[in-house]
Amino acid sequence: MSIPPQQPDSAPQQPYGYPAPQQPTGSNGFAVAGLVLAFLFSPLGLIFSIIGLVKSKSTGKGKVPAIIGLILSVLSIAVGITLFVVIGSKVVKAIDPGCTSATSTVTTYSDKISADAGNPDALKADLKGAADQLNAAAAKAGNADAKKAISALASDYQQMYTAVSTGTPPNPDLQSKIETDANKVDSACGHIGS
Repeated sequence: MSIPPQQPDSAPQQPYGYPAPQQPTGSNGFAVAGLVLAFLFSPLGLIFSIIGLVKSKSTGKGKVPAIIGLILSVLSIAVGITLFVVIGSKVVKAIDPGCTSATSTVTTYSDKISADAGNPDALKADLKGAADQLNAAAAKAGNADAKKAISALASDYQQMYTAVSTGTPPNPDLQSKIETDANKVDSACGHIGS
């Protein structure tokens, strides 16, 4: 009896007791989740992308989405921090007690001064009140730039009051100085658009 020829086995034979090496299989859900979360919630996107990148070494899959998720997460977090700092500083300035008081004073007295322009006694009272309240606002300001800007605006109103009280014409540049100093208050107090 003859032995039939054996067909060569396509898989190499492993020594008895040792498993055959595993080929990379499956997918890398962490990498995909990291990429998706980079758009939805960047801190989690960063974490999942890092895990996905580490797992890509063992699975052989997901390296590109993990890297993209990692980059997008880092960029998104950086933009978020920048916006937080910029907007946060404006909010902190705007809620400064001196700034809120100065803004309220300017709003209130601008309307009064316009309405009382033909009545010298009322106009003097308005200008004096505005100057006094602005000086009080400057004293309350915690922000040095706001304190300086509010004090300058108070000085402008005081000069206008002195001119009206003494019947002398104010400095021709005083109106533009008031506008400039009011803009400086807006800037120092972090008002949006300044």
